[in-house]
Amino acid sequence: MRKIFFLCALCASVLAVNATEGALPGKFTINAEGDQVVFSQGNLQYVGTWQFATNQWDCFGTKQSDNHRDLFGWGTGDAPNKVSEDVADYATFTDWGTNAITNGGNQANAWRTLTKDEWYYLFYTRENAATLFAHGSVNGVNGLILLPDNWTLPSGASFIASTTQGLADDGGYYFNSNGDNFSHNTYTKAQWAVMEAAGAVFLPCAGYRYGSDLSNVGSGGYFWSATPNDTYSARSLFFSPYYLYPQSGSRRYYGQSVRLVWQEPEKELTGRFSVAAGKQVIFSIGNLQYKASSNKWQFAENQYDMIGADNANIASNYSGWIDLFGWGTSGYNSKYPYMTSDSENQYGDGANDIAGTDYDWGVFATIANGNNEAWRTLTKAEWEYLLQTRTNAADKWGNATVADVPGLIILPDAWTTPAGLSFAAQQPDWTTNTYSANQWRAMENAGAVFLPAAARRDGTTIMSIDADVRRGYYWTSTANGNGSAYAVRFTEDDPASLINDLRLYGYAVRLARDKKTTEGIESPSLQGRSGEASKVLRNGVLLIEKNGKTYNVLGTRVK
Repeated sequence: MRKIFFLCALCASVLAVNATEGALPGKFTINAEGDQVVFSQGNLQYVGTWQFATNQWDCFGTKQSDNHRDLFGWGTGDAPNKVSEDVADYATFTDWGTNAITNGGNQANAWRTLTKDEWYYLFYTRENAATLFAHGSVNGVNGLILLPDNWTLPSGASFIASTTQGLADDGGYYFNSNGDNFSHNTYTKAQWAVMEAAGAVFLPCAGYRYGSDLSNVGSGGYFWSATPNDTYSARSLFFSPYYLYPQSGSRRYYGQSVRLVWQEPEKELTGRFSVAAGKQVIFSIGNLQYKASSNKWQFAENQYDMIGADNANIASNYSGWIDLFGWGTSGYNSKYPYMTSDSENQYGDGANDIAGTDYDWGVFATIANGNNEAWRTLTKAEWEYLLQTRTNAADKWGNATVADVPGLIILPDAWTTPAGLSFAAQQPDWTTNTYSANQWRAMENAGAVFLPAAARRDGTTIMSIDADVRRGYYWTSTANGNGSAYAVRFTEDDPASLINDLRLYGYAVRLARDKKTTEGIESPSLQGRSGEASKVLRNGVLLIEKNGKTYNVLGTRVK
């Protein structure tokens, strides 16, 4: 997801705010486009100012009063003390996240409320959704546990999904006729701290308010969505010992809980790289990855991420990720990403290049975190221009180790080494240029690209992965006859070069996209940024317009 670096110097002070203050670590996919959110550290509270509860299980219960509330009428972000029972007073939705939240970055418009469809996606549609939630009790408070996408149970911890204890899908909601009594998952403070650190979210049974009367405290959870239902009601998440209903409805004047989310800013690398005279590209945020069991493509979260030995598990039903592919195996025309045929003529499109065709991974694949950009595989000629021909080409690449992973660094056309760091070009060894993950972040923000030495695959055998023979291989889109294609290879002893090899080998793929004309021309003064940005005020809120898109001051895209 794309991280935005604004040019506007006047925005520097607001951009310095910690966007994830008050956020939990777990990431949750909320739609088919792959957008992810993180949840706030606790329910929203109003105490004269807005704040998040200190703990996920905290709730005010019966102690609701003006300037001391955590149960709100629908859309009362501009009127938290409104307790009117006239539905007409709740006709307009003002998201609570439009407010500055003191322990949530203290910046307006940083947080938001999930829609009904996003709540539904969490419990029904995301991968393994039915196994990633459960009723439970934390520090003596009943509620609902929600686990992040990439969940790993901490050592010594336990978790039992409610769908294994009688809670079953009943067509748009889950129902358990026996009543789940929240006892299947019980955690002390200390035990929950371990679960929370691993990304788990807890929604307490805070009940609901009707006027000044409270009901179902300790047995029912009611959490607003941002979606109206009709002129009288709005959608909300509801759960009890018997039900879990992601798209329930409630009268708008009912006081219900609010748990806000922060949406991950779209991440994008910022360096521009010339691949022909007058032509620049921007690389993807990481190597291409594929999961056969769900037919899902994504870019690695970090540039130094690689699958390694687990690529040996490649199969049509494999539920893990792979990142080493035979040439032209985008999935088009039965050229599947999990192909392991030992016949090199089975890959790609005969003697034809795959550039601009559906055999190119970037053209055919829908990449979850690809931001709907026009990705493609660079040609042999473009790689040669990048590594050998562009201005000062020899000074702009060299081997390195990043976050303990060996590989190849390529610097953008306009480059200034970040303060306190160094880079030595044309280094054949892995160790002269060595960076921690934090140091690499500074290099990346300045525009640098890193290609991990991701090894190669022959059938189901992983090769060139041991330390003494570590190598990197990356496909180009250029064919050489019917059974071979060109690739970039780099080793500890041999600098990056173009080779010709059999298409049956599994090599890494790093896609790129053409720089858009609206993104301007890179120069050292604009290094690490793309496009011009301008400040605008909309309904009294400071926003940034950039490349035809609108963002809040934390870099999150807004409508």
